Amino acid sequence: MHDNQGAVLEITERTDMREESKTQQSHTCLCN
Repeated sequence: MHDNQGAVLEITERTDMREESKTQQSHTCLCN
């Protein structure tokens, strides 16, 4: 159960970083 929870946290962190990247790049018109 703990391992599963850790994986979920990792995915959540990655998603947050991706959202931040989108927000930062939105004004520079970088389309990935």
